[in-house]
Amino acid sequence: TEDVTAPQNGVVAQKSEIKPGDKMEKVCNVAYTDTCVLATIGDKLTPLLVKHGGSVVKVPNWGESNLRFVEYTVELGDDVESGDAVAVMVDPAGNNITADAPSAGTVEKRLESLQYDMYLDKVLQTDAIAT
Repeated sequence: TEDVTAPQNGVVAQKSEIKPGDKMEKVCNVAYTDTCVLATIGDKLTPLLVKHGGSVVKVPNWGESNLRFVEYTVELGDDVESGDAVAVMVDPAGNNITADAPSAGTVEKRLESLQYDMYLDKVLQTDAIAT
């Protein structure tokens, strides 16, 4: 095994599906290139793409709230009703704030790179944290 280090500071915006024990040839087409992207490091997380007709779960007051991420309260594939909490954040005063489902449906995507205590205003490109 060999350690791979990040070339710069930042957040992991995207990462490959490689798992411990996988052969690099499964993840990277080494016959055509001598480089392989295992992760993308950037200033912000890659935004979620929303299917036509899909709903977006938004961070309340994004961009001005200084909220820190705590956890998702739902898993992918869970059914939610309008108003159900999808994620919990904490404001600077220590109050829990929830991001709620705007309509009934099934949770299709989450920003899996979000980690506990990340400042959402600093790491998100948009206010969407789930669809």
